[in-house]
Amino acid sequence: MATLKRSAQPLRNPGQSGDEKIEKVIHDEFLTYYVVAMLLWLVALLEWIANALHLPRQPGLYVIFALAATTFCIVQFIRTKRRVANLKKGRDGEREVAELLDEFKQFGASVLHDIPGKGGNIDHVVICSRGIFVIETKNWSKPREVWEMAFDGEQIHIATRAPDAAPIIQCRAQVSEIRSLLKESTSKAFPVRGAVVFLDWYVKRKPSASGADIWVLNPKELRGWIRQERDVLSDADVAMATLHLKQFVKRLAA
Repeated sequence: MATLKRSAQPLRNPGQSGDEKIEKVIHDEFLTYYVVAMLLWLVALLEWIANALHLPRQPGLYVIFALAATTFCIVQFIRTKRRVANLKKGRDGEREVAELLDEFKQFGASVLHDIPGKGGNIDHVVICSRGIFVIETKNWSKPREVWEMAFDGEQIHIATRAPDAAPIIQCRAQVSEIRSLLKESTSKAFPVRGAVVFLDWYVKRKPSASGADIWVLNPKELRGWIRQERDVLSDADVAMATLHLKQFVKRLAA
């Protein structure tokens, strides 16, 4: 079994990667354009002052530049506002599911949030006697009067959009990543399965979805689906998997 060093780094909070993306969008992307526009307006003001003092200046040219920069900033502001709203929606969805999952702790389960992965952060991992569950949260917007999606075992079907397999593929990759990580770290093959949780959607499962390796659920179903699984891990296995995943997260944060 691989030996892991202890670290004082804290674990990640649910939705933490969403907060980090929001901060990056606001500070690294939008504020740059805002500062540029303000500087150009400052230059334009100085030119008008120089013009009033009968100095050879061209304030009109700088006003044109300032107007162009301002228009560009307005466009960027609208785009940034939309992106931040979508990021906040995703983050809030992760936190909502995290609150549901944290209730498992009273039954001896361990719940980890926002685990860094190769293809992006893994929203939640539940470790309990019934196995290890990778949870991917989706907070998709609903078109007017559309509230139902269907799952055929491989794709999501919604009346107003083309069939979409991306969430299933993403969750399947995350399951494989957690399984491989634990195998490499502990030399033990742990049972890991995945679930894609869609907030505020009714999920209708087609007959072909029976026995699918990835669950597609709404939050209210998630706890029941986990509880119906039979016990496959001992308390020692739960503690081992929890320790190694925690140490993995802390090591990346160091």
